[in-house]
Amino acid sequence: MSVIVPFRGDPAQLEEQLRSLLSQSTTRDYEVIVADNSPPGSGVTERVQALVAGYDRVVRVDASDRVGAAYARNVGAANARGYLLAFVDADDVVGSGWLEAMAAALENHAVVASRFEYAALNPHAAQQGRKAQTEGLIPYRRPAFLPHAGGCGLGVRSDVFESVGGFNEAYRVLEDTDFAWRVQLSGHEIWFEPDAVVHIRLRPTLRGSFRQSFRYGEAHAQLQRDYQRFGMPPLGPTATVLSVFSLLRSFPRLFSRSERAKYVRNLANRLGRWVGSVRFRVWAG
Repeated sequence: MSVIVPFRGDPAQLEEQLRSLLSQSTTRDYEVIVADNSPPGSGVTERVQALVAGYDRVVRVDASDRVGAAYARNVGAANARGYLLAFVDADDVVGSGWLEAMAAALENHAVVASRFEYAALNPHAAQQGRKAQTEGLIPYRRPAFLPHAGGCGLGVRSDVFESVGGFNEAYRVLEDTDFAWRVQLSGHEIWFEPDAVVHIRLRPTLRGSFRQSFRYGEAHAQLQRDYQRFGMPPLGPTATVLSVFSLLRSFPRLFSRSERAKYVRNLANRLGRWVGSVRFRVWAG
């Protein structure tokens, strides 16, 4: 089994993830591949090389030619020796028993999604409204389409990965949603494995959460452009107008400590969708 960790960020968080991966209780043979997407000349690469050198079953591969998690994941997969591939992010932490649960599930299912947990690595305020992939796959509701799963805890057999062409590098974010849809459209079910737990690290500040949600919003417009030909229902201008009124009506939530973070994410997502609507020439309201 090959565990692929795309990296472009904090080496300290990468080290925490590696320690968790290497402390897994399993008799299976597995490798950990760090696909280093760090910018050349930043000094981070040297830190990653020194970190990886301390672990026998961890290897670093250079994935700096193109920015993006999709590219880094594809580079990692291209260098993998295992038939079973599992993708996790460098800033998260897999739970104990994650690797064994993921590998066992992949013996019976071509594609497997982990269960996400949000309390372990985040303050209470940052967890507001966070329920994605805690009880099953993530439903897609705007507009209604296929469910999807996050790439920060996704397992797939290598032949299936290759048959759909890996991750689409045209996506800067939500490449995992695109991948999950292409997998399903090719005839494969995504299995949700509750025993394969990944502790998710959220953006610690409102600014960081806003920027992330805005980028997600833009990518939702990109998805709508690409998947209308596969039956995704179009959103018209009415949906955009209604979303404006919804944000205005819920504006007082911005001043509520218990609801502020969720409102900021919703606002950023809608703003990103509007910008993406212009960029990709769709109504993504």
